[in-house]
Amino acid sequence: MIAAVARVLGWGAVALIVAAVGLWGTLALDYSDISPTWLRHSVTAANAFFALLALGSIGAGRRRGAALAAFAVAFFGLVVYWRTIEPSNDRDWAPEVARLPHATVAGEL
Repeated sequence: MIAAVARVLGWGAVALIVAAVGLWGTLALDYSDISPTWLRHSVTAANAFFALLALGSIGAGRRRGAALAAFAVAFFGLVVYWRTIEPSNDRDWAPEVARLPHATVAGEL
């Protein structure tokens, strides 16, 4: 009985992690600067598909390992892409955040 409850809670935690990581990855890809647009939308849809596939396999209890492995590979690819993004102030920013903040210090003011 206790083992069954622990197993359900464990897979529930895995499902929450997959859902959170899948949602973050999908939004990160959708707001990325991947060009052309059709490629960005395709990669975003593929990430969402793998996340939903992994969630579905957890709920159904079948082929969990294969679905979670496919999702892990997709997430690893996303992390590799994310690490290659160079920070820049020369991008097309929204007008309200287009200027860098600055301050002038004069004595104690």
